[in-house]
Amino acid sequence: ELRYTQTQTPVATFRVAVDRDFAPKDGGEPVTLHRPYEAIPIDSTTHVWTVQTPGAVTGDVHQYTTEYVCSRCGQTKTDRLCAGEIFTDMPADSSYSHNPIDWAYFNGITQGTSAITFGPKGTCTRAQIVTFLWRANGSPEPTETENPFEDVHPGDYYYEAVLWAVENYITLGTSETTFSPGDGCTRAQVVSFLWRAEGKSESGLEDTPFEDIHSSAYYYKAVLWAVEHGITSGTTATTFSPADTCTREQIVTFLYRALAE
Repeated sequence: ELRYTQTQTPVATFRVAVDRDFAPKDGGEPVTLHRPYEAIPIDSTTHVWTVQTPGAVTGDVHQYTTEYVCSRCGQTKTDRLCAGEIFTDMPADSSYSHNPIDWAYFNGITQGTSAITFGPKGTCTRAQIVTFLWRANGSPEPTETENPFEDVHPGDYYYEAVLWAVENYITLGTSETTFSPGDGCTRAQVVSFLWRAEGKSESGLEDTPFEDIHSSAYYYKAVLWAVEHGITSGTTATTFSPADTCTREQIVTFLYRALAE
């Protein structure tokens, strides 16, 4: 019994017994079919949906939708896209990171850690955050071609992103000659990257609510700016935990709050 399908909807079912040769159009080996055969069509009212405009953004820019058209009758429908249809480890709708991951994935800012996983709890590296930020800004071609870092090489997926970040003073590296692309990105680093990318805007806040943030820290003004704009509320009401490394879901959430909300 053979089932012929278009997309996921059955078009017809054939029971085939063989006694006749058919020559394939592509010149491959002949296929022999025996009679009698019986075609059992599906209900003529069943729609056969095909994608008309994949990933179209309609209305609210945070709602990602795909338009479908029925190849039989021409009727259309629109369904909301969710990265959970792709990633088996997608956080629940109620999670703080669900919409940020949708936003990051459907805007081409990040892919998954595999074809079916996003890796929300995995550590986000310095190479990844700079690449995410570069893509969120349209993946501009860096004008600076001199690379100061011995651990960043042409051919690395983050090479252009790092050059762009250096020429825009978003990062100076971990030393004059190292960027440390494989190191986990800390909370202090990510808010600093975002703050610098947004032009080092002055915050209206005079003080921070966090006991572990001091005015002499390089990230002090960045944290004030991030708190004022709702990008972070800290790890508790009184702590920011600047040295903690960020997960992938935390990083895309910072980006989402800074650039999309």
